[in-house]
Amino acid sequence: MQGLNFGSNMKEKNKEEYAIEVNNVSKSFRIPHEKRVTVYDNLVGCVTGKSYSYEAFEALKDVSFNVKKGETFGIIGRNGSGKSTMLKILANVLTPDNGYVITKNKIAPFLELGVGFQPELTAVENVYLYGAIMGLKRAEMDTKIDYIFEFSELEKFKDTKLKNFSSGMYARLAFSTAISTDPDILLIDEALSVGDEAFQKKCAEWIENIKNKGRTIVFVSHDLNSVKNLCSRCLLLNDGKVSCMADTETVIAAYRKIMNTSEDEIETAHVPSNDETDILHIEEPAGMIGIPEQTETAEPTEVKNCMQHIENLQAVKVNETTEISYDNLLSSNVHIGEYTYGNPQIFIWTDRYHVHIGKFCSIDDNVKILVDGDHRLDWVSTFPFGHIIPSIRKNIDHHKGKGDVIIGNDVFIGYGSIVHSGVKIGDGAVVGAGSVVTEDVDNYEVVTGNPAKHVKYRFSEESIEKLMRIKWWDWDIEKISENIELFESQDINSFISKFIKGSG
Repeated sequence: MQGLNFGSNMKEKNKEEYAIEVNNVSKSFRIPHEKRVTVYDNLVGCVTGKSYSYEAFEALKDVSFNVKKGETFGIIGRNGSGKSTMLKILANVLTPDNGYVITKNKIAPFLELGVGFQPELTAVENVYLYGAIMGLKRAEMDTKIDYIFEFSELEKFKDTKLKNFSSGMYARLAFSTAISTDPDILLIDEALSVGDEAFQKKCAEWIENIKNKGRTIVFVSHDLNSVKNLCSRCLLLNDGKVSCMADTETVIAAYRKIMNTSEDEIETAHVPSNDETDILHIEEPAGMIGIPEQTETAEPTEVKNCMQHIENLQAVKVNETTEISYDNLLSSNVHIGEYTYGNPQIFIWTDRYHVHIGKFCSIDDNVKILVDGDHRLDWVSTFPFGHIIPSIRKNIDHHKGKGDVIIGNDVFIGYGSIVHSGVKIGDGAVVGAGSVVTEDVDNYEVVTGNPAKHVKYRFSEESIEKLMRIKWWDWDIEKISENIELFESQDINSFISKFIKGSG
């Protein structure tokens, strides 16, 4: 009897060590085959006798695992494998169809930073709003306000409306507000790539400090380097099922096997963080700097299946002290100039066309570049049969494009813009936020709208001609640094006269 009691006590003791228990969790979603939004749509459906038709999608299938108190636990897998669904169930955002989850103590979900923020409210009003959502009293938030704005480095913007924040300021405020709740369990879904390099370093130091305090962390990411550095144990999800659960090294090796990659083929495995499919994604590394022209990229490789998002990463040596990781440089099809930064999504299916992005370009968030992949409207069906159904041969002529996308030097492309196949954007051009660029843009031309239309030229025709002769983007960085005051002034004539004799 004593032996039985001892075993029972040990079982209870082990159970107490778990911060999270997941038992036989399953979750399905219904995907409708038709769209009914308005009351009229539904009335027509009732009158005509048409019923809704759905397709069942099993996001999670009988998933079980435990996370110990004070453990940093990773969840990895391909897009659509169920990672984000699992995290939302842990955060109590979604309810499982079967099974159950037990979580202990206060949870802070870092799933979608800034959820609940209102653009018409000021930054400080949004902080109090978030605290209310998290169940904190105003008196508690009063003690945290100074820390939040100090950490986010936004002290000067407390009373600025959120709609006037840049995307980076918004993300910094959201992250700083979320961490201020002092949680016992953190659920992190790709939340560490926030802000610039300095702020990302600060976030990483905060995570490390939380680890040292013995807090429990569940970390979902496609960045295997981060997973490897942070997590002692990992879970691999594949098609909604637990494929492997062990130490991090073992799980990463299993993931690479699923992705048909090896240690020699991929230095740092990383796949797109969003749930969109059929997108090859160039993600901005911390302090992203473009590839110098003299640096060799990977040898050309055939893109066998864009659906799998198998990426070819490069580590580019920029100088003696800086090494920048580049992901998804599709063999020699994507060319990025020095000091260009941004986070464009590049839709590319074949190796017929190339994307050329010049030096010193600024590319805002949610910009999309459509290289090819247009469906064939001139065929009987627009459906890409062979690319979706394995038993049908692929037809390489299905993915249609209009040519290379060429983006010049010193180009600014605003938030949410779309650049179509075959478009050339000239040096010094500006594309307004939300524009759809279907035609070429001249040097130093400003365009905006859908489709993008001419607004103005940034400078006179004579000044543009001289700027094109100067081509400052080909200078070394020392010369640019020496003349930075001219670059950051409105005196275009002084700039030109200094570098072209007889001007002005």
